[in-house]
Amino acid sequence: MQETKNGEVAGIASRTEERAREYADKHGVPQAFGSYGALLASPDIDAVYIALPNTCTSSGWNAAPLRPHGRG
Repeated sequence: MQETKNGEVAGIASRTEERAREYADKHGVPQAFGSYGALLASPDIDAVYIALPNTCTSSGWNAAPLRPHGRG
């Protein structure tokens, strides 16, 4: 994602801020969030990429969690 011409990775979220910060520091990501809700609520985030294994893509995952944050 960081190699796209028109995009940038602005933040990373994990279940703990420590894990998010570790990944962010290692990969040059400017913001680390200790919850996915915090990432979604950030005004600095325009789009979200959620990597899921193929087994999860048809099991009810959708944009519903984005709606409380005015997105989706």
